[in-house]
Amino acid sequence: MKPIDLPLMEGFQILLRGELFVEQARRRVSSTVDEYHWTTHAEKVGGPKPVQEAAVIEIGDDGKVANYSLFSSGAVLQRAVFGQNRALLTLRDGNEHELALTVAPDLVLQQNLLLQLSRSLAAFDRDQGPRKLHYFSPEALAVREIEVAPAGTLDWETSIGIRLNMSTSGALVSAVRMDEQGTLVGRAAAPVFHAVPIETLRGAEESIEPPPPPPGIDREEVTLESDDITLHGLFVHRREPAGPCPACLFLNGSGSITRWGGAPGMRLKTLETMDALAQVGVASLAIDARGAGKTGFGKADRSLGATRLADAGAAWRWLAARADIDALHLFAAGHSLGALVILQLLSVDPALAPAGLILLAPPGRPLRAILMEQNARESARLQVSEEEAGKRDAALRQWLDREARTDGTELRLGGLRPLTDPAVLDADPRAAIAAVRCPTLILHGDKDIQTSADRDAKALHRAARSRNVRSTYKEIHNADHLFRLEPEASTPERYRQDLPPNPEYLAAVTGWIAGLAASAPKPRR
Repeated sequence: MKPIDLPLMEGFQILLRGELFVEQARRRVSSTVDEYHWTTHAEKVGGPKPVQEAAVIEIGDDGKVANYSLFSSGAVLQRAVFGQNRALLTLRDGNEHELALTVAPDLVLQQNLLLQLSRSLAAFDRDQGPRKLHYFSPEALAVREIEVAPAGTLDWETSIGIRLNMSTSGALVSAVRMDEQGTLVGRAAAPVFHAVPIETLRGAEESIEPPPPPPGIDREEVTLESDDITLHGLFVHRREPAGPCPACLFLNGSGSITRWGGAPGMRLKTLETMDALAQVGVASLAIDARGAGKTGFGKADRSLGATRLADAGAAWRWLAARADIDALHLFAAGHSLGALVILQLLSVDPALAPAGLILLAPPGRPLRAILMEQNARESARLQVSEEEAGKRDAALRQWLDREARTDGTELRLGGLRPLTDPAVLDADPRAAIAAVRCPTLILHGDKDIQTSADRDAKALHRAARSRNVRSTYKEIHNADHLFRLEPEASTPERYRQDLPPNPEYLAAVTGWIAGLAASAPKPRR
């Protein structure tokens, strides 16, 4: 590698459909340490406001990343120390995990990737031709590969479909998409650094705050033990129940969702559902996803499928053991991925015998097929060309195939890689529903853009009926995937708006459970 003499500071802008999306800035702290700042203008893709993040990267004598510190409210990784074919990672829950690496990383993949990449390219001898670089992904917690090749006098082409134009001093001038149009996707700009100390950017992850409880309803913060972790949950019930009452375990879908339905920049209707159940005399329990709310990640070698099943089973047993709960009238409700988790749990643990099952916007086929369909639908919404849509499909298929494999050199933290565990990605709910031995209610919103009524909810209903499951299907009018009241067309942008729960949905859930609880025989005292 040749010595480099980059500017002390440089800035770069990433464009999305011609508009400013990410502002990047790099500041040299020393000959081996750079400080990066970037602002993602999330409101342009439906986010609530611009998101500020920063990182400090130290480069070792070999030109590889030696230390990486990330300052972000929503990121899993806070610090990584690389060396001797390993990485020591500090996550936001405070736990440390050691990860074996087959190769040391040259870069760390964040929104400042292009500025990092240009720094590495400035040190390369162009006469040596194409080469491979390795980047560490804080999302996958794994090392991935990128290919670069000199093009023209100062340009570099990359395997990520971006061509970089560099100045004679090695600074990044522009980035264009490697297609016939050569669309501009980035350009040099004045560096913009955050006014606040970067340490403050590690604040609490933003989510919309929950409303207060209805009169006479208590929301009790609880903890329970799963296989390798303490889970934080929310137990909602009447303040003065008349003896042991029915109860429902509520499992949220994929992502970093808290026990009350909070997620970055949005809020599910978990809490309103639990409040509504309590008002008809049915207690309920919901738990944090690992890495969300007050709950940590647990052991690094546990896959998403294993942790979701373990945590759901622990929550069920916690409910069943309470003296104030009527154990003969325990129900389970799962939303989206949570519906699949419930079906899988019943398959592996037949001793669990719910009095009834509610599947909310459930998958009715393997999640891989649903993700591919979602990608195609989004391409159509964005009105991209047929060629571009094909590239988007190929890229997603390649990503799913790659992320579903592991060679033991990456961490598979439950809740971190929500849909790429093979046990989840390729599971067929239509086969799993054969384990159900109780009445089942399947609900689907007519404004749902994530799952299909015909190919998912109705398909699962038909599979249930074919296996003699007492299944009822109901479509909820003006309900999106989150069962909010959605009078307009549902879009990713509208997900960020705190819409109210759909009243037809709440009535369907509470009426069905209350009806079954009233008609079932009461426990002996």
